[in-house]
Amino acid sequence: MLRSIDDLIRRTYFSLRLSAAVIAFTFPVLLWLGGLHAGLMLRDSMSAYYHATPTSLKESEAPCAPPDPTTEPVYPQAGVMRNWFVGLLFAVGAILHANKGHTQKENWALSFAGLFAVGIAVVPMPWACKPDGSISPHGFCAMAFFACIAFVSLVCSRDTVKLLKPARQPIYTSLYWLWGALMIVAPTAAYCFNKYGFHTDSAIYWAEFSGIYAFGLYWVTKTIEIREIQRDQAAIPEFGVEPRLRIA
Repeated sequence: MLRSIDDLIRRTYFSLRLSAAVIAFTFPVLLWLGGLHAGLMLRDSMSAYYHATPTSLKESEAPCAPPDPTTEPVYPQAGVMRNWFVGLLFAVGAILHANKGHTQKENWALSFAGLFAVGIAVVPMPWACKPDGSISPHGFCAMAFFACIAFVSLVCSRDTVKLLKPARQPIYTSLYWLWGALMIVAPTAAYCFNKYGFHTDSAIYWAEFSGIYAFGLYWVTKTIEIREIQRDQAAIPEFGVEPRLRIA
């Protein structure tokens, strides 16, 4: 039996949103387990998996400055998880751009977040260089990515929460504030850990892990919320055909 066009649109819409959550939940774990399988211990950060490989030079041995022209240059090998790192970030970027928000400002925020996700992949972190206190292009893309999604969670979520029944609005508002706050605090903590050289027990990795999981939880929460709004509106005869919840 063929599905209706409306059913296909609805299924595609929710599949895109849930795909963002699935990638967020699997991304850090996949890097960790894939690295372990290749012989790597947990890295200091997720971005380090772009370069990390068991046979590459140790960080303290790899040159920061251009190599001596009188000697043969030595470069680290491609990271064993590089393809996964880049591929999943490109997938996140495409999904965020394809997802349409409920307002124009949410559309812009999602599209910019998708652009910055791709930027994280194509502008990798510096390899084997000591932090100088400044934000690299890679770091800027990462911070900007989380800022855009935090904006969606903290500000844009209000546009749909008000369509819920009053008793459920405070629950979702609190959750969106929690996920948005984590997506600000986590990357900020990762930046501070890196700037001040705090690498104990992969602290940067776990800070990034928290931010990425907050990103995934936002998409799960938003999907559940939209389904609740649809059920509420379907129960009202006047909105049975033309629901109030629209996508810009």
